[in-house]
Amino acid sequence: IYKTKLIINEQFPDFPLAGVFVNYDKYNSKIVLLNSLYKEDSVITNILLLDTLFNIEKIIEVQSVTKTAFAHWCKLNNDGTITVLGFGLANKNGEKYYDFYLQKVDSFGFSTVFEWSPSELPLNLLIADTRTILEDPNGNWIISGLYYDKRPCQNCYQHIPYIFSATQDFDSLIWQTRFYDLPIQNETQYHLHSMTRVDDGFVVAADH
Repeated sequence: IYKTKLIINEQFPDFPLAGVFVNYDKYNSKIVLLNSLYKEDSVITNILLLDTLFNIEKIIEVQSVTKTAFAHWCKLNNDGTITVLGFGLANKNGEKYYDFYLQKVDSFGFSTVFEWSPSELPLNLLIADTRTILEDPNGNWIISGLYYDKRPCQNCYQHIPYIFSATQDFDSLIWQTRFYDLPIQNETQYHLHSMTRVDDGFVVAADH
């Protein structure tokens, strides 16, 4: 370990600060730290910009579009805006379900773009999953998530892993596929942890 530093949650000392994602922006020489503050009725998303010595240069509170939004990935764009991806509780045509979203905010945290996923099925992640969102060289997205499949019995369900690719603005689906045919079980949970690209596809690490 070359250097460590404790980042104190001074702005909201009464709430836990959960470090969700960290990224290094070479263009701006900034460390981008995505954090979530979990409250009883909502989730507050903060983005901390740090220099290479871990000094906080700016704290940005992301404008909440939906109270139940769990951010999982972010990047600092060259124009100063920030792209955030995660999943939240969508309400489409009166039907509520969790799905992925893309959000863009300005340097003050105000939302300028918010789009729900164009995937064919509503997919989401468990809160601990953090490394299953990738951006390809063309700016398109590759995301693996879970489909919550309800079974025809009381309190029966199965989490089925899927992977899909969407355009950079989340306006259309490029492709989507199920991982493989899983055996029918009740109350199974597949915890997706990380994903990386290889020459002929993608490898996802998970546990069951």
